[in-house]
Amino acid sequence: MVDSATHDLSTAPVESEPPGPPHALRPVELGRWAWRQLTSMRTALALLFLLAVASVPGSLVPQTTSDPNGVIQFEQRDPETFRVLDSLGLFSTFSTPWFSAIYLLLFVSLVGCIVPRTKNA
Repeated sequence: MVDSATHDLSTAPVESEPPGPPHALRPVELGRWAWRQLTSMRTALALLFLLAVASVPGSLVPQTTSDPNGVIQFEQRDPETFRVLDSLGLFSTFSTPWFSAIYLLLFVSLVGCIVPRTKNA
């Protein structure tokens, strides 16, 4: 028979309720979470890398603003590829909405990273 005074309770199994589904974020919480994610230095570095990768087509594919004759020649040589690349906006890479979105997000991210840190200095 085990004496209750010598019984070790630390080895007794602990009964806990299984975790429920995570609660959905309210709009304000979601906005704060998104702002914290956007203004982290990790996000700024990722956006900087993405901007560098997104600018590669601008140097490989002739651009309408700098080489309109090259674009016309590309269309004459390969019309099917031209249609695909043109639909992606690769002949005017630096003025496409997706490229603008990347550098605007990068700008907001850098401002959000730097301004709070300079306020304390």
